[in-house]
Amino acid sequence: MDGHGAPDPSPAVAAYLAGVPEPARAAVDELRRLVSAAAPGAVETFSYRMISFRYRGKVLGYVGAREAHTALYGMDLSPFEAGAAPYRTGKGTLRFPLHQQIPGSLVQELVRARRDAIEAAAPRRRHGSAARPPA
Repeated sequence: MDGHGAPDPSPAVAAYLAGVPEPARAAVDELRRLVSAAAPGAVETFSYRMISFRYRGKVLGYVGAREAHTALYGMDLSPFEAGAAPYRTGKGTLRFPLHQQIPGSLVQELVRARRDAIEAAAPRRRHGSAARPPA
């Protein structure tokens, strides 16, 4: 964990974070911590000039910081319309103004739902079955 309670960043993520001034840096680190807590085993990477999280090789979501807000991208918001409405700015995008507290429970619910969707879509392995010999 880094000094902000978020995962230790990769060199690309660290370079991105170095360019994020406070208070956006603290907010983006909070989002990183929330995503990591909701999806243990998620891998933090850097893609599309944003912090990206992958779970079982699939995109879990993206985290970004701007001058006046942080954002969570790539989420299915439909099951969470009521809670997401104040932050929704587009399909799958939530913006959190820097002067407001990030709704941690909402972020974690969204991430868990995405994690569960990835797990549900994963092909199931058949345990204990050997390859059949040719007939």
